[in-house]
Amino acid sequence: MTAGQFVFFLSDSGVYRLDTQLDLKLRANTQPLSDTISDQLEQINPTQVYKATAKWWANRYYLAVPIGDSALNNNAMFIWSALNQQWESKDSYSVALDELIVADYNKQRRLHTAARSGTLFLLDENDRGDDVPYANTDDAYTPVDGLLQTRSYAFGTLDAKRIVRSKASVLLAPESSCALDAVTVDFDNDFQVAALANTSDEAEDYTLKAPMRCKATSVDLRWRTLTGRPVLRKISVESTQSQHAASNTRTLN
Repeated sequence: MTAGQFVFFLSDSGVYRLDTQLDLKLRANTQPLSDTISDQLEQINPTQVYKATAKWWANRYYLAVPIGDSALNNNAMFIWSALNQQWESKDSYSVALDELIVADYNKQRRLHTAARSGTLFLLDENDRGDDVPYANTDDAYTPVDGLLQTRSYAFGTLDAKRIVRSKASVLLAPESSCALDAVTVDFDNDFQVAALANTSDEAEDYTLKAPMRCKATSVDLRWRTLTGRPVLRKISVESTQSQHAASNTRTLN
């Protein structure tokens, strides 16, 4: 599949991307583009992989493949984003993804999937989660929880320090909520720092400040979505190092 100056293709070793060089020759990196999801691509049914199809749409590479030894048609979609240069999603379907089609819908160019049985579906219409009934209720969406874990903050030294507080800037849609955890090393611990929910009818901006008051050599922050689609804008953690001066304080974002 061609997308601008790039050519994407699925091989026995994974997904590769060919780049156009100055001499107009196509060259590929020896490392597959799909190296980070190689364990998931190993689940492709080798007897039906010839049915795989792909489409470039909205700065993304959509790859439909048959997952599982019993899969007779494409039943999963892997999505690679050119915006962050990463694989960002794997979606499973109960319908066959025989073809990916870009066509007009409500006066806009949209991505569709078609099956040889005669069905046509519009993709990426909703953003609330999985579009199947949840727990046999009237809700047409299954919530998909999000998780983000920061790098380990050691504040420039492996000595023990006092972790003072954390702070996060978040945007909560109506009826959405989130939680913030801390994972500390020496002393090893994993605990929830704070939780926040928006019970109003409008989106609200919040600054989530939470004391931690623990000793550790380093700390990771884990931000979790509980309901809805919260947006994390910024997160930081603060420590006090008392080895040389009790007032020596640093904040890392």
